[in-house]
Amino acid sequence: MNRITAIRCFGNSRYTPAKKDVNRIMDAKFYLVTLQDFETDQGDGQYLLDTETTTLFCGRKAREERDSRMNRCNRIVEYTGPVFQLQNDRYPFYCRGEGDQLFISEQAARAYFDKTWDALATKEARELDICRVNLAKPRAQRAAEDKARYPLITPEHLEHELDRREQTLRERIACYENTRKPTASIRYVR
Repeated sequence: MNRITAIRCFGNSRYTPAKKDVNRIMDAKFYLVTLQDFETDQGDGQYLLDTETTTLFCGRKAREERDSRMNRCNRIVEYTGPVFQLQNDRYPFYCRGEGDQLFISEQAARAYFDKTWDALATKEARELDICRVNLAKPRAQRAAEDKARYPLITPEHLEHELDRREQTLRERIACYENTRKPTASIRYVR
């Protein structure tokens, strides 16, 4: 446990060394914000770690991090260099709003895009395998599983449910198979 974490945990929970770094945080400017990493236990508790991460934020987001309830902002420095924003109209997952996906270089934005796309592709491949396994089961086995889960289901409703689920699985498989990696759209902000 370092000195700042000890002050936050035992002395003054509202203490942040970032309050004295910048007098005013302007919305139109960009800031490098150093945040202390945290972990969440199995309950609701969140605990600060000794490691730090530096991220580029717009003024509004930097102010939110400085004043947040989870007091983990250690330093704020005004950034005057180039700013790039990752955008993607086809997959809006990669652009979550103004100031959330900002980078100091185009290479950093491309690396982040590749990393997140690979994680999404791995998740979709797992879901595709599950859909294929469920569709490969014989219809009688799926009917028996549904009958065991819903013992009061009528035969007509069971047939309708099996048809509907089979159609949904086929649509999902077609959707996952047609997913292609888009090109990263990076916009120069400033």
